Amino acid sequence: LPVLLITACVHGVVACSSSLLLLWGGLDSNNPDGLFAGLSIPPLEYGKIVTMIYLKVSLSDFLTLFSARTQEDFFWNNRPGRTLFLAALMSLTLSTILACTWPESTLDGIPVMGLARGDYKLIPLWVWMYCLLFWFIQDSLKVSSLLLIQQFGWFEQNQPSLPSHGKYANAFSDSCDGQCPSLADNTKV
Repeated sequence: LPVLLITACVHGVVACSSSLLLLWGGLDSNNPDGLFAGLSIPPLEYGKIVTMIYLKVSLSDFLTLFSARTQEDFFWNNRPGRTLFLAALMSLTLSTILACTWPESTLDGIPVMGLARGDYKLIPLWVWMYCLLFWFIQDSLKVSSLLLIQQFGWFEQNQPSLPSHGKYANAFSDSCDGQCPSLADNTKV
């Protein structure tokens, strides 16, 4: 359980920090010396900042799922099942379309505006690149933290091993005395 908590904290801290950094960049976009100005991104209206954060959270949360499901491995080491892949494709596509085309309006008194409205239409592309960059950072930190836990033997007395479909499958099944479902059968999540 402590390993699961640490892994969840790594995922959560990276996701939250990257959201706050993007929010800061968006709110500071009117600053001629700011991050966005340095990337030649024009100042954003408040409604676009809100929509940008919606798109970022939608993308990064689904990408976090791909990182979390592989446990101690990098996300590219285990292909997702077809159902998960299709759900991700549909969700990420729909989120991007909604974020690009949403009409200028208010939702619960908060202004929103589609990111592809107006003269500059590349904000969704920037958000996608930003999310993919932080996805790699998040996954690298997850793997690094789990390697540190294993290297130094932290939590060994409380947890016999990291249950997985990979190199820890035997330790997991041994601790279940044959009563647990096997994770070694390459079941895809």
